[in-house]
Amino acid sequence: MRRGQSGALMLYIVIAVVVFSLLAGIMARNYSVSTRITARPDCQKAARLMAESGVRYAMSQLRTAPNEATFNARVTALNGQTFTLDNGSSFTLTLTGVSGGTNYIVNATGNAPCLEGAPVSAGLSHEFTVQDPGSDIAFDNGDLSGFEVVAGDGGTKAITVHNDTSNPGNSYVDLGGNLNRNFGALWYSGSKGSCVDGNCSLGTGVRAYFEFEFNTSSDGDGFVFALISANTNTMSVGGDPDMGELLGYGGVGTDNIGLLPPKIGLEFDIYHNDCNSNLCSPGSRCDGCNTSNSYQNSYDHLAFVHWGAESGVNGNCGSGKSKRRYDDNRHNAGTTGSTTEPRNPTFGELGYYVQSSTNWLQNGGTYRLRYEITRHTTAASTGNYCYELRAWLQSASETMTTGMDNLTKDFAPPPTVQEVFYLSSTLNTQFNNFYFGWTEATGAATQLATLRKFALAFRGALPSQIIPQPTNLKARWTMRNMSGSSVPDVAGSNTGTANGNYAWVPGMGCPDCPAIRLYGSSSDYVSVPDSNSLDLTSAGTIAAWIYIPDASSLNSRAGLVQKGTANNWGSSDVAYKLQLWPTRRLALTVTDSSGTDSQVLSTNSISAQAWHHVAGTWGSNGMHLYIDGAEDGSSTSKPTARTNSSNLNLGRALVPSGWFDFTYYPFNGILDEVYLYGVQLNEDDIKTLYKNSSWGQ
Repeated sequence: MRRGQSGALMLYIVIAVVVFSLLAGIMARNYSVSTRITARPDCQKAARLMAESGVRYAMSQLRTAPNEATFNARVTALNGQTFTLDNGSSFTLTLTGVSGGTNYIVNATGNAPCLEGAPVSAGLSHEFTVQDPGSDIAFDNGDLSGFEVVAGDGGTKAITVHNDTSNPGNSYVDLGGNLNRNFGALWYSGSKGSCVDGNCSLGTGVRAYFEFEFNTSSDGDGFVFALISANTNTMSVGGDPDMGELLGYGGVGTDNIGLLPPKIGLEFDIYHNDCNSNLCSPGSRCDGCNTSNSYQNSYDHLAFVHWGAESGVNGNCGSGKSKRRYDDNRHNAGTTGSTTEPRNPTFGELGYYVQSSTNWLQNGGTYRLRYEITRHTTAASTGNYCYELRAWLQSASETMTTGMDNLTKDFAPPPTVQEVFYLSSTLNTQFNNFYFGWTEATGAATQLATLRKFALAFRGALPSQIIPQPTNLKARWTMRNMSGSSVPDVAGSNTGTANGNYAWVPGMGCPDCPAIRLYGSSSDYVSVPDSNSLDLTSAGTIAAWIYIPDASSLNSRAGLVQKGTANNWGSSDVAYKLQLWPTRRLALTVTDSSGTDSQVLSTNSISAQAWHHVAGTWGSNGMHLYIDGAEDGSSTSKPTARTNSSNLNLGRALVPSGWFDFTYYPFNGILDEVYLYGVQLNEDDIKTLYKNSSWGQ
């Protein structure tokens, strides 16, 4: 790549190289070399593509600026720049400030060479709002006009758009049309936020909100809110007229291609399907089946879906209908821990939700739905990229939870469904751009689902991680696993093992996104073998992120971190422990070689249903406790912790309770990012750890 005008592009010129490499690949895929440089209509298309890439590149740089100074510097550097590919194609950027500096008009002129004559040019403009973190795209803002119906069987009648231009707040969409054997899709095709003609930059993720209601006569099959790769798909639709259960998300649609991976769906399923092993046959979604595909119930459900298995799935479901698209929303399809075909959640898992009544979705009136994807653009230590999915469902008959429709920040209450997975570098790149919307389908039954008050916002830059005093870090358990029992220590060699009942769930932040969910049984904990590096003597720091789902089910002395144990004779060799005392007060206890305890309690209680950063330190400055980066308890004691040869436990404390007896105090909640230091961190260091997460901003 060469720059056609003078002026530095500063540090982010590296990103431009990646953008142009991807662009060159796209152009090579769509046009042969001879066509690209000789056929004038294709040259016009190539020029348009260059202009679109210019707008998208400029927006990606502006939207990810971490502060005002960087934003202004990027505006200056981008303005007037020309970028040129090796084949002579180029784009030139012009940025013009409007509206008192809060908006910018991004203009890109794309140029493509043609042998038939002079190079062809195409222009494209897009208005970018500097501070627009809220409802970037919303029905209430009049943006329903930017959605496009894609017809499957049943034609456009299957989906009807009711756009009230005089009062956009009254706008709504009907899915299904009370028709049977139909499928269709509704995709955003406008240019707003980070989107150009519906092709949007996924960046660090999105937040969305909408309300929906099934007509009480609806009996099948449901709909999917979907994000699909714009690099592997057009605004198409899946589906099969003989299989309404595919919900227009799975299946090959009318073009025998369907919706290709990578893609993410949240399905609202109102018709039970069994677990027929024949993917081409109705009744093969494994609804209400557990991880062993054993039938559990037939209730309506809300669940995340992806694209099932790709490898090992061969053959067709009829002429040209690849079986690979017929397990896209089959529960339990895919592979646990896979970065190329993540497994679809199934009954009993956190990504799958049911209620006790059989028809709770279709007969339950209006519901509110809050949706969040957090996507990290920096690779984890494995080289893969982490995605966190969360969704909250609430009946409109209940008082709306504060903040549920506020898309300017993450929603704090515990999600109704949640999932975490990694994608390989290749698939993550394919998900740089996406289309979003809904798919729906029916089989023998009919449905009418109404959508209202939709809004979608694009996330800003995620906070960068800064680890204070890394040379004194003895252990760090990031909980980055997605499967299995291994709990690696990324700072050393103190790998732990998860025991009992546990699950890997979305945590407090990427790129190592997951956290471990422990369920409060005495056998639910992480054990870490003894090591000299875990002997924190004259000074130490214990820090962690915790989430308490339900205060009423929290054990009175729930252990977070403990080095040491107790034996059947009622004696203990515990050296240090951080735990939650009654009323959820944080407690740090350090025991010296004589068996004397020094303890400090927090002044305040830790609230449930929100992420909190907790830390305890001891050393020459006494003992200190911190909650969410602020000191919340101290003591002048300066203990030296004794050493022992016992394991360290995460998520459980074990305390003698008399002669020949001891008591377990397990933690019922989520544990993430546990740090052990061999020094006493100061308050500024603790604040830095706290601010490493979006929850600490």
